[in-house]
Amino acid sequence: MYENLKKLRERTGMNQNDFGASVGVKKTTYSNYETGKTQPDSDFWIAVAEKYGVSIDYLMGFTDNPERGPEAVKSALERKYAALDDFGRRMVDMVIDAEAERVHVQAAAAPVIDLGTIRHYLYSPAAGPDGLAEDDYEDIPRTEDMPRGADFCVTLSGDSMEPYLHDGQMIFVARDRQVNRLDVGVWYYQGGTYVKQLDKRDDAIYLLSANPDREAANLRIPYESEHDLRCYGKVLGIKKLPLPEYR
Repeated sequence: MYENLKKLRERTGMNQNDFGASVGVKKTTYSNYETGKTQPDSDFWIAVAEKYGVSIDYLMGFTDNPERGPEAVKSALERKYAALDDFGRRMVDMVIDAEAERVHVQAAAAPVIDLGTIRHYLYSPAAGPDGLAEDDYEDIPRTEDMPRGADFCVTLSGDSMEPYLHDGQMIFVARDRQVNRLDVGVWYYQGGTYVKQLDKRDDAIYLLSANPDREAANLRIPYESEHDLRCYGKVLGIKKLPLPEYR
């Protein structure tokens, strides 16, 4: 019996009929797989692993770790390839070679898309003495992996936002995006520029460090001093963080 396969199905809340349908097999077929009455083929294991993000070794009971690395599907395909006879392997090799050539030709013919540039401020925000100097920047090419909607980027200095943002990491900021409670923004206050999490409380505005060891780096801004607080924008590419729990 494939216990881990059953555990995965039960975690999804599906019955055998619905789970089997989700990976393209009938209820009876799936039931026989789960109980070990019949042996699933590699296509089934690959389909479940791909759809639910777990490793094939976990599904088959070889490990209790469900995490799926890139080698998981690769090894399953290699086992499937090894089971072919010489004719089957030649046919697979011909298809792979033809597809590789097709992809290569398409990539060579694809137009290069110019995504423009984005402003990278050279001042690294942390507990520093100055704001973002409008004349201290460089324009760098935008790439596909940069968050959409970013107006500028800066390189983070310091560890106050660990483990979510790291020292030396380039972060991307939208100027006009609203920064709500527990969002991360880039701030200027009393001569310092900071990347902090916003928290508004009854007594004051707080700019919080995410790092459990950096409570001392938090800023408290009384509401009567709110006019001295400037927000450069919201940091993109990071979800709303939980309220820090300091040590």
